[in-house]
Amino acid sequence: MNSTDLKIAIRQAENKQSEEWVLLNEQLLIVRDSLHPLQILKRSFNEVVSSSTEKNNLLGTVMGLTAGVISKALVVGATHNPIKVLFGALLQMKVSNSVAKNAGTLGFIASNLIGFFNKRKESRTEPIHIPSNPLREIF
Repeated sequence: MNSTDLKIAIRQAENKQSEEWVLLNEQLLIVRDSLHPLQILKRSFNEVVSSSTEKNNLLGTVMGLTAGVISKALVVGATHNPIKVLFGALLQMKVSNSVAKNAGTLGFIASNLIGFFNKRKESRTEPIHIPSNPLREIF
C-alpha cells in the first residue's frame, strides 16, 4: 500500500466517522427528548386514554370519588363533631367503592335515563301547524 492509498483510506474513515457522529448526535437528541418528564407524562396519559378498559376504570374511579365526596357533604355537612366526621368518612369510602365497582352498570342506567328524557323532550317539541288563513279554517 502506498501513501496515496493510505491517505484515501484515512479520509474515507474520517468521513465515515463524521457521518456516524451526526447520526449519534441525532439519536442522543431523540433519547433526551423521549426521557423528558413532560414527554413521559404525555405518553402515559395517551396510553391510559387510548385503552378502553383503563378509560372505563378511570371513569369509574372518578365517578366513585365524586359520589363519595357529594354523599359525605350531604350527610355530614360542615360539622366538627368527631363521630359525624368519622361516619362521613366511612360513608364516603363505602359510596366511593360501591360506585367505582358498579360504574359500568351505573353508566348504562344513566345513559338510558338521559336517552329517555331526551326522547320525551324531542317528542314534545314537534312543530305546530299554523294555518296561513286561520279564519277560513274556523268558518
